[in-house]
Amino acid sequence: MTLPAAQVKRSVGRHDAVVPVPAILRAIPIALPVEAGNMRIQITSILSTNTAGTHNLPTPNYHINFISSCVSGEALFITAPDQVEIQNTAFHVECGFQSIEQYQSFSTKEDTYCRISPMNQASNYEVIAKITNRDTTTNTCIASVADDIAFMLDVKETQGNIPEEGSYVYFQIHQLLLWDTNL
Repeated sequence: MTLPAAQVKRSVGRHDAVVPVPAILRAIPIALPVEAGNMRIQITSILSTNTAGTHNLPTPNYHINFISSCVSGEALFITAPDQVEIQNTAFHVECGFQSIEQYQSFSTKEDTYCRISPMNQASNYEVIAKITNRDTTTNTCIASVADDIAFMLDVKETQGNIPEEGSYVYFQIHQLLLWDTNL
């Protein structure tokens, strides 16, 4: 299956939205069904390969440039050790991070524009997201930027409390991690 059009209709929150898709992503075959929380990326270049196992991450991992329908920039990509070709290849990924800073939770009666934007330092991003799921048993919550990009936050990252569903959060990601969903 390939994306046939320059725009893809998808549900964002309670609203249907038509989201432009970058030209390079339009004709990339999709091997997996798109699921909520899985972002589809295209790796445009490999900046470095790490086989030493730093930051307690599986190896190999790759410092990459990528594009997606939500955001483009640099990240650390983690895939299966037997994955041979990654450049100019499409992947579905789950998003994570090494750490976050500047965390804030807020509520508003108006819809807030959720987004992820690259910061000046490579692989770092600013995030505004809506809390779409809250689990007090595991002290975690899901902060969704859009249907295809979300982050799991735990009580340590949310300054000791889990925000209510429907509230918004702001934070800065240090080292965006993109985990291949085929791992």
